[in-house]
Amino acid sequence: MSKILKIITSLILLSLLAFVIRTVYFKVYGISVDEIVNNAVNQAEQVVEDALKKADRAVEKSLKQTESAADKTIQQVEKDIKEQLNK
Repeated sequence: MSKILKIITSLILLSLLAFVIRTVYFKVYGISVDEIVNNAVNQAEQVVEDALKKADRAVEKSLKQTESAADKTIQQVEKDIKEQLNK
């Protein structure tokens, strides 16, 4: 039981030490957590924007194809009706 307690205590101390080192490193080199978060948000927004543009293009293409197919079907139906009327 005491070994487990020592391991848990060591892990907690290592976590605290890592946090302190990270904080000091960020302060020394002028790195802002807000800046990192803002950069990540901007990148995520760009990815979403690009995905939306691609989706819009795909929908437009699909709509054009559907419209074209509908026009061809209408023309064929009109042709068939004319043939039936001429009989």
